[in-house]
Amino acid sequence: MALIDLKVLDCRVGVALIDMPGRPLNVFSESLMSELEKVVERACNELEGLVITSGKHTFVAGADLVMIKDFARMRFDADRAEMKRRFSRLGRIFRCIEQSPIPIVAAINGLALGGGLELAMACHGRVCVDSESPMLGMPEIKLGLFPGAGGTQRLPRLIGVEAAIPLLLDGESVTPAVALELGLVDELAAREKLVDRAVDLALSLSPGACWDDPSWGLPAAEVQLVKSPDWPSFCLQRCHWKAGRPDLYPAVDCIIRCLSKGLPLPIDEGSDVEWDIFVDLMSGPIAANMVVTCFLNKSLVDGDAAAHCRSTIRSTLAVALSESRGDSAELSTALRAVDAGSLLKLTGSTDSRAQTTFSDQQRAAGLSVLGLLAHKVFSDTLQSYELIDAVSVLTLGWPAWTGGPVAFLAMLQREEIKNWTPDDELQELIGSIPKPLKIKADYSHMFN
Repeated sequence: MALIDLKVLDCRVGVALIDMPGRPLNVFSESLMSELEKVVERACNELEGLVITSGKHTFVAGADLVMIKDFARMRFDADRAEMKRRFSRLGRIFRCIEQSPIPIVAAINGLALGGGLELAMACHGRVCVDSESPMLGMPEIKLGLFPGAGGTQRLPRLIGVEAAIPLLLDGESVTPAVALELGLVDELAAREKLVDRAVDLALSLSPGACWDDPSWGLPAAEVQLVKSPDWPSFCLQRCHWKAGRPDLYPAVDCIIRCLSKGLPLPIDEGSDVEWDIFVDLMSGPIAANMVVTCFLNKSLVDGDAAAHCRSTIRSTLAVALSESRGDSAELSTALRAVDAGSLLKLTGSTDSRAQTTFSDQQRAAGLSVLGLLAHKVFSDTLQSYELIDAVSVLTLGWPAWTGGPVAFLAMLQREEIKNWTPDDELQELIGSIPKPLKIKADYSHMFN
């Protein structure tokens, strides 16, 4: 079944209409990547230009997160070279688009998020529908990921390093007008004129990206900035992570490293750095946990079963927190050290202290408390593991980096938390769980 319809105009410019049957949004799956490769190859051999747009109300809304979950399984079976080969496929396709001998223009008719925006940036020109709604962005950080198909390399080269930081690290989208002001798109057009304007742009453009010109270079001040020892703190001060726990969310450091290590290099070498760092990220459990709980299972939090589960977990956590050893200040600090401070609200207490850095001892205490709470929830809540985790993270303030209480216990079973060993009590509780809670990236069992 065709995913892209290519129509050739009299001017020898093709219009490639992406429209994935049976899906509300276009997303980059393995099959869409294959078809895009074929369409671009045909256009380069037969046409004078190409416009890429969408047959849906949105452009492309990123990668297929079911595929990302499959990527997460690879860390158990594949070697690093195989992981990098597969993870870099979309980025290599985008590089082919960027280096094509004909001009290629993106006609952005709606949401262009993550991989969709990466596709648009790989094109030689971008025309966006004029709208007041935010529609262009890199939201991957909200799912524990980062844009690994060239996003960390093209965005700052296109709009400047400082402008790129909040888009990459906060994950918020911008309106077409802001995108135009930033230089992220070349022009705006009414919806009914969008493709025509993109065709005109394709006929007037020369192919190639400015950073492929031997005379182009990142401004010296930006090179100095990303190489500075203060670069990580500079990034965090310009986004919401300044007061958060970026150390618990490895994608934050991955983005910062992609920028510092990749931007001073030519685009191909910078992309290779990005792909290596993406393998680093997907070699750990946190990205997979967040993708599964915060996206793939987010629909579970609606309905009667979710309401019952939420009530049970809320009561269980409130009692367990009230009975926790130590004074309230110590408990608060321990929980905030693992990004679980929001759980305090379940006991009716709050903590407004501004502490944002924590000692190893405070982190260890927080992990221990979190482990005990997770086991209590696991023991007292007879619902599917997927539902327990989704409800806990998305509605009750359980820290997203863990993927939820059950996913956190699975991390403890696998000994996946670095530089920390559970105390004897928690180890005994973990050992009493009769079977693995997850097999690779999948939950191993559900209660009925």
